[in-house]
Amino acid sequence: MAAQLKPIFSKLDKKLKLVALLDDRGISEELKVFLRELSPLTDMISYDIHSEVSKEAEEFKKYTDSYPALMFFNENGDYLGVQYHGVPGGHEFNSFVIALYNAAGPGQPLDKFTLDKIRGLDKKINMKVFVSLACTMCPEVVMGSQRIALENQEIEAEMYDLAHYPHYKEKYSIMSVPCIVINDKEIAFGKKNTDQILELIESA
Repeated sequence: MAAQLKPIFSKLDKKLKLVALLDDRGISEELKVFLRELSPLTDMISYDIHSEVSKEAEEFKKYTDSYPALMFFNENGDYLGVQYHGVPGGHEFNSFVIALYNAAGPGQPLDKFTLDKIRGLDKKINMKVFVSLACTMCPEVVMGSQRIALENQEIEAEMYDLAHYPHYKEKYSIMSVPCIVINDKEIAFGKKNTDQILELIESA
């Protein structure tokens, strides 16, 4: 992890706080260990860990009702619209690194047309991206949705490791990943780039 993150973290120019709300499952303990290993690698990223039943967690519950949840906030305490539900390992480790870079660094370049299109969206959008950590097509959907969320405060992107949230598999009849669910209604399967995700949002 340290070897992969060092060149990325050297480019971070903004403070980022990660807030984790944990339940009593093993996946929450894994997320806690993940954050403790991540933290010493840069002083630009800090983290807070709270039990979802604790008093400290109450102020963050307006952003989620699925645990564990790992949420991104800037140094002013503003929610950035990015969440992970599960541990971002496997192929999702790379999407997590890119999310850190986009949130706390210069970010991946976007052409002006796409950027203007994202920033011009004026409706509340929640995107749930369901993945498997072994899925090679999933990270592009996760990265694209998160990139959009980081550029527009009305938009939220959540990554779910479907293995730990089987009730969503039943709720949305998810037969394959990646699967993106927009505002709990529109459902799309398969690999999508940023422009294709934008099209889904515009038609939602």
